[in-house]
Amino acid sequence: MLSRMELRHVGSFLSLAKTLNFSRTAEIVQLSQPALSLQIQALEEEIGGKLFERDRRRTVLTAAGVAFQNEAGGGLAQLEQAIQSARLALKGKMGVLRLGFLPTAGINLLPRLIREYRALNPSVTFSLRSMHTASQVRMLQEGSLDLGFLWMPFVSGRPSLEVALIQQEPWMLAVPASHALAKKSAVRLGETADETYVLYERRHSPAF
Repeated sequence: MLSRMELRHVGSFLSLAKTLNFSRTAEIVQLSQPALSLQIQALEEEIGGKLFERDRRRTVLTAAGVAFQNEAGGGLAQLEQAIQSARLALKGKMGVLRLGFLPTAGINLLPRLIREYRALNPSVTFSLRSMHTASQVRMLQEGSLDLGFLWMPFVSGRPSLEVALIQQEPWMLAVPASHALAKKSAVRLGETADETYVLYERRHSPAF
């Protein structure tokens, strides 16, 4: 595998192969001419033969130099593209973003956020999973989710996750129209102490 120094050698070679002029290439790659000559010499030693023929009048590629230029140009371009892709992926601007979300977030929050994010990062695709808070917390800790939209608070023994509040929503109480509380515009929680609730299971949605 080429080291970082050897990659610079290849870049210097490709620049020199294009200009066939040591002084001009030295300016392009920001090296002194002796340093450029040493890089080309090191590359030739690695390959095992001359890449350039040089005299006082001109510099020309050898047959080995032409062959190396044809192959190395594409390889170096692919490597640079791979490096850029990796950097974009590390910044969340490329690749697959795995999202967990509550059903309510999938209706009124997530579509807008995804649309805005993709407008800024068109190379990102999304893998979406609708699930309750407890499942999201577990998958975030396991590393099988990158981001979750869930209810606070978490289960007891709060996990070591980075949390940001993005939206607050009011609680609504649904009762039959004939219920005594149906006539009220607002209900205190204590007024429902003797009522029977229909809720998610505690282990799925501890916040509820």
